[in-house]
Amino acid sequence: NDISKISFPLEYRAEVLGEHAEQLTARQKLRSFFITAIILIFLLLQAISRSWKLATAIFLTIPMVLVGGLLMSLLAFGSMLSLGSVLGLAAVGVIAIRNSVILIRKYQASETENNQSVDPNIVQSVTRERIVPIVTTAFVLMVGALPMAFSGNIAGLEIFHTMALVIIGSLITSTIYSLIGVPAIYLMFATEQEPELEFTPDSLATEGRSV
Repeated sequence: NDISKISFPLEYRAEVLGEHAEQLTARQKLRSFFITAIILIFLLLQAISRSWKLATAIFLTIPMVLVGGLLMSLLAFGSMLSLGSVLGLAAVGVIAIRNSVILIRKYQASETENNQSVDPNIVQSVTRERIVPIVTTAFVLMVGALPMAFSGNIAGLEIFHTMALVIIGSLITSTIYSLIGVPAIYLMFATEQEPELEFTPDSLATEGRSV
């Protein structure tokens, strides 16, 4: 029944207490944490890439790495979202963001070293150098998740079983995204980088005279 439709005598009111109230509070806290984390991730990508377009493109395509995990959860359990699947998706999402940040920084460092702007040859070369670390990380995590994935729904370990399957599925799409998606997005959107701020005595003096 809807408590708001129940009339109470004067000076009386209704409060939702117990487990249900705790669940509502936990959901609100989780929602606030999730929104804050999303904002911080976007700002981190912008700070690293120094391009709003590139940061936005990476940010909007990151969910693609979770497709494998969602499909795995759907095929195995008939539903996409549960506590275990959310934990698994979050873990692989962090790995995908880390790979994206490392690749972008290495692209930019190599371009600066060679005094060039966005160059497909540089992007291809750097991506090839990162194949082994990215694939090795994904392989090690998959091997670590296999025992829980094949253990079945053992009482008390249902969350870990779901999480392991989602991690394995997400790591496949995450690896593909890191080695194919990130280089392609960088070549399309990394043409307008904001210059890094350098605070030196000469630059400060010049700025002071211009003001």
